[in-house]
Amino acid sequence: MRNSLILAIVGLLLGFRTVDLIPLASEQPTIIPPTLVSAQALGADQAEIVVKAGFEFTPSAWQLTLLDASGQPLPLSAGAVGGGDLFNLTPYRSIGLTTGQIYRLRFRIRNAGGDSVRVERLYTHRPVRQYSLTQAAYQYWTLFEQQCTRSGTIFDPQPASIEGNVRAVDDTTKLALGFFGASGVSQ
Repeated sequence: MRNSLILAIVGLLLGFRTVDLIPLASEQPTIIPPTLVSAQALGADQAEIVVKAGFEFTPSAWQLTLLDASGQPLPLSAGAVGGGDLFNLTPYRSIGLTTGQIYRLRFRIRNAGGDSVRVERLYTHRPVRQYSLTQAAYQYWTLFEQQCTRSGTIFDPQPASIEGNVRAVDDTTKLALGFFGASGVSQ
């Protein structure tokens, strides 16, 4: 509004008889078109696919299809829409997937002018495995990673000997590099 007022004063000084104050737009609105954000395994036979879109787009503006290796569509169920300040996230879930199988995600977007864009993406279903660690194992592997990723700057941690739980049988004062542990696995 301040810029409009300055323009009005300049117009009056130049001899214009009437000056309309027109507010200048400070920002153009942000339009976020629908995009395929991620596809990730949730378990041995489940995956979640997430679509991000600006608030001006509804799920009717796009079509998401999951195809198996033979080209047959698989069922997708939409989850609850969440979001941020500028966009919505729509999760889709598929059940009955096979580990190691390659699937095709077909994403079609309908623009305001009636044109459509089709994007295809391959997804290989690989379930994630989580391993539990004891506190001693976590501390060992954290220190091991810090020592392996040192780059030699003044901000790196000081070199340290990494003491695991592996020892020589005949002389327990001799240390060996390594940590023996067992952990639970979940998928």
